[in-house]
Amino acid sequence: MKLCMILLATLFPFLSRTRYEVEFQKMNDKKIEVICENSELTLSLFNVEMKNEHGWEVVEQLVKEAEHITMEIDPTTQVKQDLSVYLFLDGRLLQEELLERGIAYISIRNPNYTYEKQMEIAERKTRSVMGKENQDENKKGFPIVAPLYVVCMLILWIFLLKYIRNLYRKRTKKSM
Repeated sequence: MKLCMILLATLFPFLSRTRYEVEFQKMNDKKIEVICENSELTLSLFNVEMKNEHGWEVVEQLVKEAEHITMEIDPTTQVKQDLSVYLFLDGRLLQEELLERGIAYISIRNPNYTYEKQMEIAERKTRSVMGKENQDENKKGFPIVAPLYVVCMLILWIFLLKYIRNLYRKRTKKSM
């Protein structure tokens, strides 16, 4: 039954836009175990990677708190042991939520993926907010350090040349 459902969803793209109701069982080693249509499935999140282990803790918390969980299979999903899916928690795309929080990143950029644009917008929001904060922190005025070094070196050269000229004049006066 499990393999049949995976094959149907991946071989027929028109079925990929179908959402399937799932019941959360447990999290196991970065995988989400669910029951769907009386079959146990092991799911992974399609096209996102966590930045650190804390991300998976957030995923587990969000999935446990959700009242209504559905999954959708992208037409480009490969048939493997762990089924990569878009996971919806109370109607909201989990991948988008993780990207907006900045705890995940898009693993592959492909315009043919179903929710790629939506996920990119969510990721851009996080980056633009982070970018603005970093710009404010590192905001500096005109870079004055390099011109100061040049001026100091010029002054040292002038003093050195004057000193050499004075030594030369003293020697020429002694020899006369």
